[in-house]
Amino acid sequence: MPLERTESDARRVLSELRGLLPSLDEGDKQARLIAYLLAHPAQVSRTSITDLASELAVSESSIVKTCKKVGLGGFKDLKALLARTPPSRAEAIGDEIDAADGHETVVAKLFTNAVEDLRDTHAALDLAALGRAVASVAAAGRIGCYGVGGSGPLALDAHHKFMLTGFRSVAYTDSHLAAMSASMLGPGDVALVFSYSGETRAINGVVRVARAQGATAIAITCHRHTTLTSLADVVLYASAREQPMTGENSTVRLVQKLVLDCLFACVIKDDQARVQEAFQRSTSAIREV
Repeated sequence: MPLERTESDARRVLSELRGLLPSLDEGDKQARLIAYLLAHPAQVSRTSITDLASELAVSESSIVKTCKKVGLGGFKDLKALLARTPPSRAEAIGDEIDAADGHETVVAKLFTNAVEDLRDTHAALDLAALGRAVASVAAAGRIGCYGVGGSGPLALDAHHKFMLTGFRSVAYTDSHLAAMSASMLGPGDVALVFSYSGETRAINGVVRVARAQGATAIAITCHRHTTLTSLADVVLYASAREQPMTGENSTVRLVQKLVLDCLFACVIKDDQARVQEAFQRSTSAIREV
């Protein structure tokens, strides 16, 4: 990537590093390195590669390899970016909610972490991938929206948005119904799937079925280098930190929904006349019931 060394670039890199962690074993040296980079960005920006390697008992080549995984030329580029990262309020008050926290601190942490995740998602959003997703959805004959568990409400929201504005869409949160629906898709159709981890067996199965029928699979997810990211035609990433006390979905749905909103807004903006006509028909029908 062109190294502009802006705060946005730094957020994107940190978000991509965070997205690599779930695909690594907790005791893996690379996982330990990434966790340290995420926890101490300012300190790393002032550290030599030799000192960092010694501190974490990893090789210098492993550090360079990790940098290249997120599109950097090496550790020098990473340091330059991290130097542009201002201390976040989350660093000051901490990320995780503790049993000893008062209500004011709990509220501050939740709002601060949500804001940080929104900023990271903005920085990490691949506009080229978004453009491909927009083109596929805008031309789709049918849109199947799929998510299970905590991702189910996102699929239902996507279906509601697209149906309300004149698209032929369906949504399923049951794995069997989702698979049957995906088997009815074909060339020119879209399977829009939601998964936090990218390793939800049911959703990955839906993607396989949809693609086997010639449909385009678009995934909105948080983790990189997963089964889902290897299967989908287009991947849109959201960035969210896990919160053990509130559950991984505390901000995941928020950031994934915003990515969905970006996709939806870009799809409908160029066809306002048709969208408005469909919206008026939909809302008129609702008033009859």
